[in-house]
Amino acid sequence: MAILLLWAFFAQAVLAIPHLSLTADEPVYIGAGYAFLHSGDLRLATQAQHPPLMQEIVALPLLLRPGPELDPLAGWETAEMVRFAPAFVAWYDGQLDEMALMARMPVVLIGLLWAATLFRWAADWFGLWGGIAALTLFAFDPNVLAHTALATNDVGFAAFSLVTVFAATRFLRRPSWPTLALTGLALGASLSAKSSGFFTALVLAVLFPLTPLITGERHIRRLAERVGQFTLVLLLGVLVLWATYGFECRPLVQDRLPVPLATQWQVWHEMGQHLGTGHTAYLMGEIRETGWRSYYPLAFTLKTPPITLLVLALGLIAALAGGPRRWLAMAPLWVYLGGYSAATLLSRVNIGYRFLLPMLPFGFILAGGLFRTSAPWWRSPMLRCSAWIGLAVAGLVTVVPLHPHYLTYFNFLAGGPSGGHRYLVDSNLDWGQSFKALKSYLDEQAVERVRLSYYTYADPALYGLDYQPLPPAPDAPPILPQRLDPAPGVYAIGATTLQGVMVADPDTFDWFRHREPLGRPGTALFVYRVEAPTASPGWLAQCNVPLAPLTDAAIAEGMGRDDLRMVYFDCASGWLYPGGSWGWYALFRDTAHSGDPFIQAHLAGSRLSYEQRRAATLPPFVLYESAAGTVAPPLPAEIPLRVGDLTFLGYGVNGPLPASPGYPLDVETWWQVVNVPERPLSLMLHLTGLDGAPVAVGDGLAVPVEQWREGDVLVQRHRLALPEDAPAEAYTPITGVYWLDTLERWPVEGGDQIVLDAIPIGR
Repeated sequence: MAILLLWAFFAQAVLAIPHLSLTADEPVYIGAGYAFLHSGDLRLATQAQHPPLMQEIVALPLLLRPGPELDPLAGWETAEMVRFAPAFVAWYDGQLDEMALMARMPVVLIGLLWAATLFRWAADWFGLWGGIAALTLFAFDPNVLAHTALATNDVGFAAFSLVTVFAATRFLRRPSWPTLALTGLALGASLSAKSSGFFTALVLAVLFPLTPLITGERHIRRLAERVGQFTLVLLLGVLVLWATYGFECRPLVQDRLPVPLATQWQVWHEMGQHLGTGHTAYLMGEIRETGWRSYYPLAFTLKTPPITLLVLALGLIAALAGGPRRWLAMAPLWVYLGGYSAATLLSRVNIGYRFLLPMLPFGFILAGGLFRTSAPWWRSPMLRCSAWIGLAVAGLVTVVPLHPHYLTYFNFLAGGPSGGHRYLVDSNLDWGQSFKALKSYLDEQAVERVRLSYYTYADPALYGLDYQPLPPAPDAPPILPQRLDPAPGVYAIGATTLQGVMVADPDTFDWFRHREPLGRPGTALFVYRVEAPTASPGWLAQCNVPLAPLTDAAIAEGMGRDDLRMVYFDCASGWLYPGGSWGWYALFRDTAHSGDPFIQAHLAGSRLSYEQRRAATLPPFVLYESAAGTVAPPLPAEIPLRVGDLTFLGYGVNGPLPASPGYPLDVETWWQVVNVPERPLSLMLHLTGLDGAPVAVGDGLAVPVEQWREGDVLVQRHRLALPEDAPAEAYTPITGVYWLDTLERWPVEGGDQIVLDAIPIGR
């Protein structure tokens, strides 16, 4: 059974490889490894920010066939990885699939070592069924499969770390020189695979002196022996690390004494800076450099298959119920899982679920304890077989529909793979692996050219894509042209850049966030078709509370036009519905989100088109698209009344009735412009009592006369302060228009005011 599971794991990973384009990190690791193996020069090693073992392993097969000479490649002389990596990958144009397969296959083989070690450890502790259960969880885990099919260092570190702790555990049970040597070599591989390798050494530093305390051998001599043995293991591990650098010995600073591992010291220094400054990451709509304590727990919850979460929880309960002796016997699991969990919670570098990969096999072993052969509930072979079938079926149901896009997995808590972009991006979802899927999709849709946003080193043209680059791609402008109203065409935007990571302005692609994509090739890419409007937009109305958010230059750049009618109005005191065509409303973001029911009511008929969430070259603002059409007041006039250059259309009362004394009463009157007056005016609303005397007055003009055009609909908001001692009775609102300079009222049929329906005031 274990052999079948290993074959299933191997087949899934290998069959996924041909469908995946190179991810963001792969050209860096493959290129740096090839450069060192080809020339012995470590000039690119520090830019990879990790020790070179996995870089050398993935690049080693490339030496079996002719490869590029380094000197002609851009970026080699100046040691610029951002130029070297694209040039290195471009050299393989026409044979990129073969190169990717050769580089990725060693990682698949390391993944098999990882799986086999997991099975052996779980079977040693919990019997055959415990090993099979742990291996089943592993073989059908989409996150494990995703990274096993990529030429990166995540699987290498996770596998070598597991082998190290497993070998150390066996040595501490039955000491022998071969096992000690294996532990040291495995530790060296762990240290050499990734900068995180030092964590494995810390685990051993705890386990070696802890063992005498667990076994009751508390003699100081035994403790000294364990410390000495750990020292030997550490020295051997460092020797292996040094070997991966070709036993480099050079000065760290010019004219100083040479030191071993000089490049590694630089890598550690840069890693320390990285840990201190953090890493740009996205979580649930927010972008940070310094990370979140909740990032990794949330990533684990959303990207781990539900069956795994369930079995892990049950396995943990079973382990805790086993009593102190069992707890102590499982010390390697507790030390690794506890230490690594603490490290993730404290880390400011939120790079993705792949950082959790080293923990998974330890969790699977813990879950395997639930299936231990000696457990009383496992005495029935039928029960054992049924439980395993349940695990296997759950795993198959998880991974088969995903193939080959395992990287995009999210469980039902996130809404599945299609909902994951709302929570996490980058290597959790969109790492540049979907260019082949995009090419197939565009061919099916008969799309010849696409506007493409990407951030990886591999040029999409290498996969047959004819594209116009969008930010942050090379040769693209830093800010998307016409980002407020994109030009017609087909756009393909990765989830990572769509959510604002890797781009200069995180809201660069916000216009697209408010549209449904035409398709989701590979799940990680969003394809949109922007159609040319049937009618041209005619206006942009900006709320000037506190200020109009968009300058003329920003409008011309963001919309690609400078012929719009520009209107400015006080949206807290009134509203404007320009006549004749569709257009936009622009408001400060805080104003739009203030919760003002008047503003919300008048935006309800418009669609949020763009939202600038963060201050950049422009302040935070929102843009709403409003279609052309007829608008009507809540309480239309039975017959519209002509009032000079205006027509009274009706009114509305906002809020519950009866109104209460001491609280404001919110009334709005609606008017349509027939002719544009030449003088300033005011729209009045007086609330009169039974005696005809006004008890509250709310006059004003939210849209200045000079902003009007024929056909516009004006809404004036009248906020009336009701006296606290106002009697409980029906009050009559009257409205009208008067010149501001002379206070002369405009004539209305039958007088100079319009009497509205009575408004009750209660207590």
